[in-house]
Amino acid sequence: MIFFLITTFLTVHIFAQQPAAEMNIDSLIRDQEMQAIGTQLDSFTVYYHGKKFTNKSLVGKTVFINFWNTTCAPCMAELRELNHLYDTLKKHPNFEYISFTFDPPKVVERIGKKYGIAYKVFPVSIADCGRLSRNMGYPVSMIVDTGGRIQFCKTGGSMDKEEIRHRIFKIYYPQILGEL
Repeated sequence: MIFFLITTFLTVHIFAQQPAAEMNIDSLIRDQEMQAIGTQLDSFTVYYHGKKFTNKSLVGKTVFINFWNTTCAPCMAELRELNHLYDTLKKHPNFEYISFTFDPPKVVERIGKKYGIAYKVFPVSIADCGRLSRNMGYPVSMIVDTGGRIQFCKTGGSMDKEEIRHRIFKIYYPQILGEL
């Protein structure tokens, strides 16, 4: 028992003298985002109204991808502005907008009607949604270039409408235009 107490005291005393490592969640998230940039989009195969889509079918297009789910309040808060982004760019021949969620198809259909979602939403397993989004949480937005490489990645969201509008039209939109 005495040995345990002395060991514990020395361990606590030694570690207390060393500076604590700076653990900042924002810097960890930014590191994950930066690690994704320049890498190939992971492979996937999904179906939308009976038509097969794969990561390879998107080559040659600039693709905006959003990962979301209905349990994520910031995800839901940004849906209307993301619709505006889609409406602004949908006629560009080299642009594709897709999203992934792990919500069941019936929920996706209900949310699609409620929010007027016109872009492609692919319900996939929670494992696939995590894998494709690099397990960064939700929401995640990526811009993929014509060669299938991730050129932009942003994790997280806001509940504030002005902040959402700013992020989508002052950050995402110019990034997409730069890739087109």
